[in-house]
Amino acid sequence: MSPRTLLLIVLAMLIGLPVLAPSISGSATTLAVRTTYMHAETFEPSLGVDAAGRIFYSMTPVPGVAIGFGTGVWRSDDQGQTWSDVSPQIAGQRLPPETNDPYVYVDPGTGRVFQFAMSPILVCSIMSWSDDQGASWTTNPRGCGQTPPYDHQTMVASKPRTVPTIGYPNVLSQCVNQIPWAACSRSLDGGLTWVPGTVVYTNTYPATANSCPGSSVTGHLKAAPDGTIYLPSALCGHEAIVGVSKDDGLTWKVTKVTTIVPAAADPTIAVDEDGVAYYAFTDTTGKLQLSVSHDSGDSWSLPIVASPPGVTTNIPAMAAGAGGHIVLAYPGTVNLTSGFQTVGYSNVSSPIQKTITWHGYLTVSTDAADTAPTFDSVIVNDVNDPLVRGQCGPGRCPGMVDFIDVVIGGDGRPYAAFTDACQTTCVTKGRLLNTASEAMISTLTAGPLLR
Repeated sequence: MSPRTLLLIVLAMLIGLPVLAPSISGSATTLAVRTTYMHAETFEPSLGVDAAGRIFYSMTPVPGVAIGFGTGVWRSDDQGQTWSDVSPQIAGQRLPPETNDPYVYVDPGTGRVFQFAMSPILVCSIMSWSDDQGASWTTNPRGCGQTPPYDHQTMVASKPRTVPTIGYPNVLSQCVNQIPWAACSRSLDGGLTWVPGTVVYTNTYPATANSCPGSSVTGHLKAAPDGTIYLPSALCGHEAIVGVSKDDGLTWKVTKVTTIVPAAADPTIAVDEDGVAYYAFTDTTGKLQLSVSHDSGDSWSLPIVASPPGVTTNIPAMAAGAGGHIVLAYPGTVNLTSGFQTVGYSNVSSPIQKTITWHGYLTVSTDAADTAPTFDSVIVNDVNDPLVRGQCGPGRCPGMVDFIDVVIGGDGRPYAAFTDACQTTCVTKGRLLNTASEAMISTLTAGPLLR
């Protein structure tokens, strides 16, 4: 990107014009985005899309009954423009009555919708699923396959490779952070029962001032068309690794992706319809790095930068569709001249904090599997109305907390879940008031289809 082009983008943001971000290759983009604010709260948003295009979104719209948050599943039948509450309930009471980590997953093969809530706190999960788009639910009061502690759950459905399933066509895998290690469990009957967990990797790094010692937080699970399962981790900002299982989660091989150090936990992984795997993470300078594997995770390419020049990024999420077609969603800012090392960024009392505004970004590529891919990017929100002001990572970010989510629908569009934590005087007077976390969803209305 030329200095003149970067200057034009910054000027457009300052005066509130729509930003048409160029690709890294320098070609102009044709991306256009629609963002819907959902007027209810959530955090660590997750979502899924079924074959008919219905979107399901994890919500926390009401307080929990004790120390957690309320649970909820909302559904949209019109590409995210309007929503209805289809949450699991008994006698008017939401199930579970509260959660400390909400999570929704849709099996793309069957359309089964799972609410997978961490409840009770750090002990287990109460899992509910629906085969009629949320009209009715089955609930498993013990939906975990691990012994406590139990945190930061993720789930995926995969084609069985080595074992038969019972009453359900796909293998379900769930993985959690158990503090000294990350462990995964599987269900062969659609979520009714779960076998004891298998440790994927241990966190052996010592405590440092900038780490999360003893924690084995991971990114979201993903599955390849052939049933290979991937679990990415950054070992709390120490090393980019990925666990790969080719036997339905029974055993795992852990591979180092790159020597570039991640900035924090929660890298992201995706697998396209050709079986090519993609691993993305924010490095310590704030750049979004992308590495590719053509051999089911046994080896990885040298990472390349996938974010626009001058943009500091955090907690990316990624999805893949047709061969080489990927989308990345992440919060980003152009206000940090030296990335996370910018003077004053780590000091909450610094006067520069109010000038740092974070926005939601979508970056797409249709040739990501090539040796020299191109990327196009667009901001999803009004640049005069940021999602966060001040610090957003590396790692946790107000409102979004540990992660966001993005999926690709059958229509080929990406659907990304963000939250808006900068409201009222945070917007109008530039105050550091990141409190509420309104759910929002963004999709492209113009640009390449990813399936």
